[in-house]
Amino acid sequence: MKEIPGLAYAINRASKVGGNPLHRDVMLAMYVYELLIGKRAGRTWPMLKKHGDVETISRLVLKKTASQGYEVLVAAGRVDLSFEAIALKYKSLFPEKIVMVAKGRLGHDPYEELAQ
Repeated sequence: MKEIPGLAYAINRASKVGGNPLHRDVMLAMYVYELLIGKRAGRTWPMLKKHGDVETISRLVLKKTASQGYEVLVAAGRVDLSFEAIALKYKSLFPEKIVMVAKGRLGHDPYEELAQ
């Protein structure tokens, strides 16, 4: 895993976000993604505000090609923060189709492996 300058700050910032664990994980993913690209994620924030966490993740996971966020997080060795990984972590909140696409893109379900 690559060293990400500012990661401790992003983790601390996300830990102070109100709401449920899914929302905190989404905020952490967003903060780390922004650290990696060096600017604000201008299209994703409005989607999150308009559609909420589950719908935004669902829309981005269902894209035919991986999102820029996915590609950036994979390149940084933080696929665990991708929306695909978050969908699998909280699979009970997502339709089966989203779970299957996320699992297919990742190549496996890391949370199934942990449960065994």
